[in-house]
Amino acid sequence: MHPDSEDTAVLPEGRAKELKLFTVCLKKFIRKVFEHMVATRFASWQEMAIHEQDGMVYPIYNYVLDRDDPRCESFYPEHGLDLDNGQILLADLSVSAILDEEGAVGLEFYLYETTSIVPFVCDNFEAIQHERPSMSHFRRAEDADFEALYEELKKSNLFDDLYYELNKSILLIELSEREILTDMKQEALRILAGVFSRAKSITNLSTIANTDIKECRLDFTADERRFSVVVLNGHDAFNNPVYSSVMTLPEYKSIAHYVDLDTWYEKLVKVLRAKNVDSPEAVILDALRPLDRPVRTVTAKP
Repeated sequence: MHPDSEDTAVLPEGRAKELKLFTVCLKKFIRKVFEHMVATRFASWQEMAIHEQDGMVYPIYNYVLDRDDPRCESFYPEHGLDLDNGQILLADLSVSAILDEEGAVGLEFYLYETTSIVPFVCDNFEAIQHERPSMSHFRRAEDADFEALYEELKKSNLFDDLYYELNKSILLIELSEREILTDMKQEALRILAGVFSRAKSITNLSTIANTDIKECRLDFTADERRFSVVVLNGHDAFNNPVYSSVMTLPEYKSIAHYVDLDTWYEKLVKVLRAKNVDSPEAVILDALRPLDRPVRTVTAKP
């Protein structure tokens, strides 16, 4: 099976547009996670011991929230699976045996505990079990399943958060895969300098579990519209420090740019000094601190 070729340049409006963007995003997310967590880690399907388990075989992505996250009580009271460590498993992606189709496996996205979809299916596992895992082994199921998941997410007020998490995960994988950063450096700096010059505040969001990747957010306004830039601070495939930024827009679009962390740090210090922010180095360190430190918002002086 070849990668999807959906044309996102021409999209319907309103709900249909949002559904289309979500469908394209989830398909890309599934492919990216599969390639990152399965295709590059196993020499053959047989290494995963596919049929030695019943039902879920190999989890490759978990969307987990802490039990004390206010969203669990305010928005998600009927969703999620309680874990022993005080967290809630809201959704996962796994390679699963399809119990009602003998010999078949699929890539299953499960929203606990309401909706499950299997948008990619391999009908004959036995025929490919000795081959290296590949998306080419799957056929794509009908898009109607995506609509059912979309409707459940909208009804449950889960859509915005999950859509953001999917896009963020895609970006993190692309960041880890990226080997050459210099080609985009100058253009990224030019764009980001304009973003930083309009920033109103810098706020830490979280440290992503089990990684050294941290998030902070820059809020700003332009043309009477509010925007934000989420900065993901981590390392590339060669363990060099890099960061990526996602510009979030009302139309559910994002713009990603990559640059080495040292250059970004120097640029941001310069901009903060120009905006009369006290101790810009300390401000940056505070914005990129681990999650267990108190949240602090720093606002530039007028």
